[in-house]
Amino acid sequence: MARTPRGVFFFCRENTSLRLRLVYGLILLLAFSGLFTYAFHRVMYEWNWPGLWDYRDKFLTGWLVTIGISAASLILSTLIGIIAALSSRSRLLILRTAIPLYVELVRGTPLLVQIMLLFYVIGTAFQITNRYVAGIIILSLFAG
Repeated sequence: MARTPRGVFFFCRENTSLRLRLVYGLILLLAFSGLFTYAFHRVMYEWNWPGLWDYRDKFLTGWLVTIGISAASLILSTLIGIIAALSSRSRLLILRTAIPLYVELVRGTPLLVQIMLLFYVIGTAFQITNRYVAGIIILSLFAG
């Protein structure tokens, strides 16, 4: 008999039916929704939605810049990943040992530490002052 993955419902036994798991998930969703609804009503804050409408152009511009940075970073990180994968199968010993070192360094340090180090130290040394370019490079190195 094939073993079914337990997923996010870690409290379910392996032989629990799918229907029962869905019921548990729905109960959890309703409980969290009720908790947050109660919390937001207790805050007694009056939301100023018309005030946001005045800044809709800035929100749209920020969203488009975010999509652009993400797309550029995705393309560059894919190229870095392909180069790293091919280099790890290379005949050259230096390439085969450099790639695991790169992977361990990138995966072993938090992204915020990498951002600070690469932007303020390496970026300054290489005269990279455009923060968008620096962000694309840093995210690409992290995801590649």
